[in-house]
Amino acid sequence: MAQYRKRRIAHGPNKNEEKVRRGQEAETRSRSTSLGERFPAVDRLILELTVTAPQDGSVERSTRDISADQGCELTLGCPGRCGRGVFDLAAMVTAAVEAKNPAATGAAVCQEPFLPGLPDVCGVKVDCRLTITFKP
Repeated sequence: MAQYRKRRIAHGPNKNEEKVRRGQEAETRSRSTSLGERFPAVDRLILELTVTAPQDGSVERSTRDISADQGCELTLGCPGRCGRGVFDLAAMVTAAVEAKNPAATGAAVCQEPFLPGLPDVCGVKVDCRLTITFKP
């Protein structure tokens, strides 16, 4: 006699897979937004970043040159020991663009704790200098 097996229906993705997919889509959308779409009056944006670690005083310098048709990523992950801090430069750039300032400076310190529940924070400092070229 042949054994009967109940046929399993192929289910779709579970809730977690859907959540991850939505997060990835949102991240892709935010990265695909160009500088010209986000700030129509801006032709070019130059970010000069200086990252200083408090532990050993090491300094890392980098420059991001973003033209109007390139993707506009205005966040910077913390390179410190915390591993999860994020510096969001969007507010500073938005304020400078709305005020029509061709140059602006700002600084931020990572306040992410090394381990949950400990009072010690990362303390990595980022100094940012903006140079904005507006469309004529």
